[in-house]
Amino acid sequence: MKNNTLRLNLFFSLLNLRSVVYLLVYLIVLAASYFFLSVNATWVVLAFPFVFGVYKIFFATKTLKFERDIIRFTYTHHVSTGYRKPTVPVRVDYTVMNITKLKFEQNAIEKLFGAGHISFTGRTFENSSSIYSKNIDIKTSFTFYGLTDFNNTKKEICDILGVSETE
Repeated sequence: MKNNTLRLNLFFSLLNLRSVVYLLVYLIVLAASYFFLSVNATWVVLAFPFVFGVYKIFFATKTLKFERDIIRFTYTHHVSTGYRKPTVPVRVDYTVMNITKLKFEQNAIEKLFGAGHISFTGRTFENSSSIYSKNIDIKTSFTFYGLTDFNNTKKEICDILGVSETE
């Protein structure tokens, strides 16, 4: 971690529960397409995970900046623009103070790679210059996947934040 800035491994941002559910649904659709669609249509279905992965990685939080009892990061909200209109991604700069419920966890796949994820809650301050800022539902609880070298990173984060290790 350089200058108290943690760069998240974006591959592991795909390992959250929602992404895994999407993957399972995708595998069911892929199996059905094999039986019911032509070969050309199956190639379109095969392209979906690539597009989905690139989209998730592009809008994922890439870095977390730590100070004593403060975490700063940029988070992307998907905000509705109105009735029958698509959502638009809005980047919001968050500052989270008075960190509570700090947890470091690993799922089975993350354990294989020595990775993990961090969850925390706190008092949030947000800043966005988007015209859709008023439509953002401000969050107070966050989970970020992509901690590498899990045990050492966990210790460094706890030292910087000034808290004891809890799991």
